[in-house]
Amino acid sequence: MARLVITNGVQEGRVLRLRSGINRIGRSVENHLQVLDPSVSSAHCEVIYSDAEVLVRDLNSTNGTFIDGEPIREGHIRLGQSLQLGNIQMRMEEPKVPASASDITIPDLPTPELALSLAMPDGSASCANHPETAGVFRCLACQQSLCASCVRMVSRISGGTLVFCSLCAGACEAVAPVTPPRKKGFLERLTRTLKLPFKKKE
Repeated sequence: MARLVITNGVQEGRVLRLRSGINRIGRSVENHLQVLDPSVSSAHCEVIYSDAEVLVRDLNSTNGTFIDGEPIREGHIRLGQSLQLGNIQMRMEEPKVPASASDITIPDLPTPELALSLAMPDGSASCANHPETAGVFRCLACQQSLCASCVRMVSRISGGTLVFCSLCAGACEAVAPVTPPRKKGFLERLTRTLKLPFKKKE
C-alpha cells in the first residue's frame, strides 16, 4: 500500500501510511492523518486511495494543495510525485519491503466494535447506523449495510462515483433491494377461504 513521506522541515522522514478509502489530512486531531504545522489547515485535504488510482481533493485549505508544484482543487497523484500542503512537502512512495518476511512480527490487534445490520420486515438488511432504514449499500471491507446518508460519495474526474463506508472508510457497492412478497387482496383471500358447493343442473 502506498505511503506519503515528508521531505522537509522538522518532520522530514515521517511516513504517512495510506489506507484504502478516504484519508483526511490536516492539523486537527480529528483527521485520519495529523500533520502539526501552522501552514496546514485543520482539515486540509483528502487522499482517496483505491487499487485503480489515488485522488487528492483540497478541502478549501488556507494555503493550498499542490501536486508537483501545481495548485489543485482535485487531481490524481502517482508514485514519485510530490504533494505539498502549505509549507509541508511529501513524496508518494511504495512501502519498502524488508529483506526477509520472516523477520516481521505482526501483533494481534483488537477488532473494533461495529454496529450490526438487522433484518427489515421485507427481508432486506437495515442500515447499521439507522436500524429503521433499509441499507442500499454494502461495505466490501466490514460487510455492513448502510443507507445513502451513511456513505461518502466521491465523483471521479474520469466519470463514475466512488462510494465509501462511514464506519471503516472501505469501498462500498450498491445492493439490489429485496422485492417484498405481493399481498393478497381481500377478494382473493375470500375466494380461497370460502369454497361453496355448486349443484349441476340436470
